[in-house]
Amino acid sequence: MKPYDIDSFSSECTDDFVKRIASDLRTQYQNTLCKKQLFPWEPGCFVELDDIYIHLTIDIQIPKPCKPIKQKLSSYDEIFKPKEQTMRYVLEGRPGLGKTTLCAKIAHDWSTGKSALGHIKLLFVLQLGQINHDTNIEDAIKNQLLRSLEVGGTQKLRKAIQTLGSSVIIILDSLDEADPVLFEHKEYGSLLGAINYSEFTTNRILVTTRPWRLSDITQITSCSYTRLELQGFSRADIVAYVNKFFSHVPTDVSSIALGQRLVQYIQANKLLVDASVPILILQICWYWQKSGGKEDIPQRWSHLYDNIFNMMYDNLSSDLKRRVSKVMIALLM
Repeated sequence: MKPYDIDSFSSECTDDFVKRIASDLRTQYQNTLCKKQLFPWEPGCFVELDDIYIHLTIDIQIPKPCKPIKQKLSSYDEIFKPKEQTMRYVLEGRPGLGKTTLCAKIAHDWSTGKSALGHIKLLFVLQLGQINHDTNIEDAIKNQLLRSLEVGGTQKLRKAIQTLGSSVIIILDSLDEADPVLFEHKEYGSLLGAINYSEFTTNRILVTTRPWRLSDITQITSCSYTRLELQGFSRADIVAYVNKFFSHVPTDVSSIALGQRLVQYIQANKLLVDASVPILILQICWYWQKSGGKEDIPQRWSHLYDNIFNMMYDNLSSDLKRRVSKVMIALLM
């Protein structure tokens, strides 16, 4: 990407500057977030996000005098409606439900023009685990997304973000991975200020977190925010995911037939039909694929995890096996 020459721009936020940032963001997302690594233990196994993504159910909490009620959203697009007045959103979800994958999907659809986010000029997806507690939002954007932004260009970027107001979305993913010091010193950076409404007040900011870290948000801000909850797969979602997985992942036998057999197996298995965690369904698909559908899936979770772990270990490279063995020995000593 061509470096930004901040001296070539006027002091005001120009359309050209914003368009160049948006173009580089789209390129960045299409080269990174739009590719999904299926299995952490198979580093080279990447697929297009849309080839494996299944719509995730999102509940929105609507405040009421007695207690809030939950209402299902038809799509994440509803979160960022143009006329929506709320500028802060918190999305909670248990481990493995797909919070980070949803963030990637939002970035994917925005960068490819497939969503209803046409009114959004700039969209930033930042990993909170990679941000120091004293780092400003604009510096984090430069470090994670816009490395070609020249020294001093972050101030122009900050002004652009503030000027564009609600047509900018900043996604802060994985609050549970953030530095705990962030919540102890309110003078640190603009990261905390962005969450508690003291900075970037007109921009839309979405924070994702595991439930246990949700209380930290209520401690640092008394301002209103829209609370969202990510749900697991429904039974129909499980079937759709399995069919999608086996239609894109090559196997030694007919992929589609293998997937259909797994669907039948899951539907007849009381244990698996209620498995709502996407990452677990992914592991089951992988286990079924590697065995060619020849091994029955255990009826107890503990046995299933044992089998999946053993098969993962068998598929590791020799170097990774040695490293895992060293870790296991160290844990047992």
